[in-house]
Amino acid sequence: MSKVRKLEEAVAMIPDGAVLMIGGFMGVGTPPHLIDELLRQGKRDLTVIANDTARPTVGIGRLVTAKVVRKVIASHIGTNSETQRQMIAGETVVELVPQGT
Repeated sequence: MSKVRKLEEAVAMIPDGAVLMIGGFMGVGTPPHLIDELLRQGKRDLTVIANDTARPTVGIGRLVTAKVVRKVIASHIGTNSETQRQMIAGETVVELVPQGT
């Protein structure tokens, strides 16, 4: 039988350095409460697998801007200038994966 946990408890179980696959497209459908709680609990060194990093203040972009993401695996970072800046500066690893063929 599965157990339902409060968001705070579930996020507390995520260790620093975890790999997270987060849904959404340009921030739409991205879980804002999860992102809020990851930031509130001070998680860091995360690898995020997602379609994109949205914009600096939206969705996954908030995690990038807060510098809690060590690596991004995504199809698109073109609308997030902060992801681009961190990649060029060598602060964040970005692995681009084609979206369809």
